Amino acid sequence: LIAVRMGVLEGAIWSMFKSVSKLSYDFPLILSAVAMIQVSRHLGENNVKVATMILNDYRIFAVTCGFIFGARFLILKDSTIAEYVGKSQTAEFEEMANGVWFWVVLYQPIFSLLAVYSGLISGFQDFVFWGRTVMLTCVVVYLPLAIAASYTRNLHFLIAAEVMYSLVVLVSCYVKLHWFPSYGSVATVQLEEAGTPRDAEPVTDAGA
Repeated sequence: LIAVRMGVLEGAIWSMFKSVSKLSYDFPLILSAVAMIQVSRHLGENNVKVATMILNDYRIFAVTCGFIFGARFLILKDSTIAEYVGKSQTAEFEEMANGVWFWVVLYQPIFSLLAVYSGLISGFQDFVFWGRTVMLTCVVVYLPLAIAASYTRNLHFLIAAEVMYSLVVLVSCYVKLHWFPSYGSVATVQLEEAGTPRDAEPVTDAGA
């Protein structure tokens, strides 16, 4: 809505930005569903070691997806822009698209990594952390830049809002899962339902 209010051309560029980024998020997210299910299952069995192995394996997968989708638009810049150029305002569209293409390339690996880590957060069932992170980032990061974009009618501010929002959420998820993981969030519920004391030792050996 903000982009459309800036102008027809800005709305078209914003539409292109969102459209080309969709696959960069959807494809890794679908594949990370397997990790979400497996992590949740192993934590439910109180098997921390296997859950951690899956987390580390999918970190490699996330980085790989980020590299592939980032390189895709770095290499296919001209052909991608040509797909979205309309019959009118061709020169203006290409000029503006070239001006924001840095954001397009930068956003793809961030968005791909975020897709994977959002799935992993769901697997670890850190829903409270996810909700708080999204809400706080929206208020502190996204809204100021979006308001600046609306006030100045500068599309770069609006795209920066999207990119920085995704980046902050991604970094927060990465730090939470790799440095401060809540391994017991699922296992504790399962153990308590089975009548096992909360302080029972978790299984850390995959073969145990």
